[in-house]
Amino acid sequence: MKSVIFSLLLAALCLHTVHAAESSTLRRARGAVVMVRSQAGRYVGIAQAMGSGFFIAPDLVLTCAHMTQIPTAFGKMPVSSMTIYPGGSDAMRAAIVARDPQHDLVLLRVADKCEAQPYTLKPYDLGPGDDVSIVGNFTKGLRVSNGELLDSEVLDGFAMASAKVYSGYSGGPVLDKDGYVQGVLSQRDDSGNSVFVRSDVILRMLRRYERNNGEDLNLPKPGATIASAAPADRAGAEPVLDGPADIKPEPAAATAAKTQSAPPTANPMARAPGTPTRPYRPGPRDKTGEDAEIVDALPRPRRPPPRPPP
Repeated sequence: MKSVIFSLLLAALCLHTVHAAESSTLRRARGAVVMVRSQAGRYVGIAQAMGSGFFIAPDLVLTCAHMTQIPTAFGKMPVSSMTIYPGGSDAMRAAIVARDPQHDLVLLRVADKCEAQPYTLKPYDLGPGDDVSIVGNFTKGLRVSNGELLDSEVLDGFAMASAKVYSGYSGGPVLDKDGYVQGVLSQRDDSGNSVFVRSDVILRMLRRYERNNGEDLNLPKPGATIASAAPADRAGAEPVLDGPADIKPEPAAATAAKTQSAPPTANPMARAPGTPTRPYRPGPRDKTGEDAEIVDALPRPRRPPPRPPP
């Protein structure tokens, strides 16, 4: 009887710890993880996509590049407008300033600065079994999904975790146990496992953006390490934008065999040891948010952004 009571108390303690961690993650995400709405065409209802994104500077939001090309009955259409919703019915117009389509990344600039603390990107250092949390912000509000890292390279520049994700999570931050950004969610496999762009790939894109635009995003230096602690407050300098920067990522070399154990063979995207990686190519087995997040018509927000003058 005592052993049963002890087991129940232990289970309750573990559950309380998990809920406390989730609550802390969600509190941190308020205002910093945003809902992203893309629209093709000038009228509501033509074609729209919904996903997530997050602030990396007071006026810069990172999300997925597949949000900028919307599948329709007439083929893929480039977006005509992008809007972010930090919370509630507030809306901010966003403009594309940089993209890396090979790795499904796009950087957006908003006119109004984020009131919440932007996230800090950490040079990628996850290993198999490390805990991760993925935050999404969509029509039902903020959600967090927890899991463990399965593989650091299932595609060129992409890692996989066991955290189960659904429509609307694409573009959300992948966080380590200390709350640092280790990736951006891109897609999911047939089992719902999350596939995300690693932070080393993201930092490479952002450093090229800095060089092209003369901005300082206060990124960690190449080879730098960040101590395992709560992310420090980070003030982003107001950037000056000369024009959009269409970033062409450097080609990644094929990787050699890895010594770490491969994920379970049931994983349809698992890579056999020694198999070269391949670039991101959506296919029938890649359950990207691209299709699941497309809607033909969405309810208008309570406070729609004003239309720009013709």
